[in-house]
Amino acid sequence: MNGQTLENQTVIYDLIGSLRAKQNWCGETHIQKTIFFLEELGNHPLGYNFILYKHGPYSFELSEDLAGMGALRFIDEEITHPNYGPRLKQNPEVGPMLRNQFGKKSQALNLAVEYLASKLSDYGVATLERLATALYFTKQEPIEGIEPRAQKIHEVKPHIPITLAIDAVKKVDGILTEWHEQFPQEAAA
Repeated sequence: MNGQTLENQTVIYDLIGSLRAKQNWCGETHIQKTIFFLEELGNHPLGYNFILYKHGPYSFELSEDLAGMGALRFIDEEITHPNYGPRLKQNPEVGPMLRNQFGKKSQALNLAVEYLASKLSDYGVATLERLATALYFTKQEPIEGIEPRAQKIHEVKPHIPITLAIDAVKKVDGILTEWHEQFPQEAAA
């Protein structure tokens, strides 16, 4: 395991803490979608590659890092409801070590991570799928206009009605506008 992996895992570790502090379920989908937003809005600070997958943008590399974090006991899984997947939680014993040795990137991204955690923490996985897919067709495969992006979302994910796709595109546009106001250095890059 290299230093960059541990730096990324420290960012993820702190993101888990931020989401949990906001009463978020904090399953893998929440981490995947929030990191996708961080990658797309923050000019790829962690370097994860995302593809459009079953439930929106997904990174196999990120999934591997989460599994590695579990194997190293940086994070634990918690089953609190039999009908839902596991919740991720920090192992508080490793936080100081991670931050002291590999926390430079996490510290630099702290405001961005907190911003995204506050913007996305209230959403369930279905809404996160819509929002992340809207961001995908805004940034990775740009399509101009609200309705054309919504139509593309519905085309690739027919279970998402046009009305909800339009709502997702509008929310993503709002997040992008607010992001560029709060983090103008990212907008210029």
